[in-house]
Amino acid sequence: MWHTLTDDGYIYSRLIWHLEKAQNIEEIHQLLQEETPEGYNGWYWQCDQQGKTANFVKDISRAWAIAEANLTANRTESISLQCRYALIFTSLNSLADNIAPELMAALLKQEIWQPAQALAYVRQNKHSYSQAKGLEKIIKYLPSSSLSPEVLDSLSLEVLDAAIAIEDERNRARALVGLAPHLPKNLLSEALLAARAIGDESNRAIALVRLAPHSPEVLREALEAARAIRDEYYRAKALVGLAPHLPEVLEVLPQALEAVGAIGDEAKRAYILQQLAPHLPQSLLPQALEAVGAIGNESNRLVALQDFIERLTFLSIDDPLWQKILQTLAILTRPKFLEALPHLAPVIIKLGGVEALRETVKAVKDVSRWWR
Repeated sequence: MWHTLTDDGYIYSRLIWHLEKAQNIEEIHQLLQEETPEGYNGWYWQCDQQGKTANFVKDISRAWAIAEANLTANRTESISLQCRYALIFTSLNSLADNIAPELMAALLKQEIWQPAQALAYVRQNKHSYSQAKGLEKIIKYLPSSSLSPEVLDSLSLEVLDAAIAIEDERNRARALVGLAPHLPKNLLSEALLAARAIGDESNRAIALVRLAPHSPEVLREALEAARAIRDEYYRAKALVGLAPHLPEVLEVLPQALEAVGAIGDEAKRAYILQQLAPHLPQSLLPQALEAVGAIGNESNRLVALQDFIERLTFLSIDDPLWQKILQTLAILTRPKFLEALPHLAPVIIKLGGVEALRETVKAVKDVSRWWR
């Protein structure tokens, strides 16, 4: 039976097409009636196992169309097959909690479901992650639909309301972020209000950072909300995420750097400094390097340092900044220092020429020989 064949990346996508081209119409209908030993529909079971339920929807749609075209030639067979395929779709409709977002997207694309119907099933789903992903699939589909602008606006609002109603805050944030690129401009402010209402500061920070770039009008509100986050780590994380999109980036970065200094967890502090590095102007590098130097754990310190070092080639390094960098590196153990040293090569050449690099290599050999 067809459904027992190993997936070669092609068969479960194109078999129906090949059978139709070969005029093996009866075999198409037989294929879609195959059963597994456990009594499940074989073709659906295999497509589901391969994560290709969208192909199953496409195949049923095609087989239904073939059955309709055969109405004049064989009414009995045509009518019974049409009823069979309608029943299959009603069975898919009944899955609710088990409908994968990809399957929902396929049902929408084939116009077997209307967006309002898909939305109803998302609301019935008990799993907040599936709700979030399902809403994203619906909102992505809306612009390509033939719905009137008024209906589109109304549905977009309903989708946003459904996202806001998700109980789990992590998945509510995920839903808001997934909807943002596709929401009408007039709804972005409402999405931002919903993001600001998220209680957990981690989820709130993620939602704010991902929402804001989609609308300049929203950026200002997102910045205010980010500044109001009490936890230093999440405040710094939100400010760093927003900074590249803000005209007043030089105003925001010092605030982010200040928040970094108050982060107690060194691994988190190193992570934020690493994220800050690509955006910092030269004027803030000494302050940032001080924050790096204050990290006690060597591995965390090196994580933060590497991004700073890689930026140095593109900056105008003066002697005081160079000395600050080297002093910060000197806190490391030798293996970690040697790990960072290759990234400094362009800066050494820029400041002291190729000969300075040669002498540095010689120093590495000497010192490594003296203290093995």
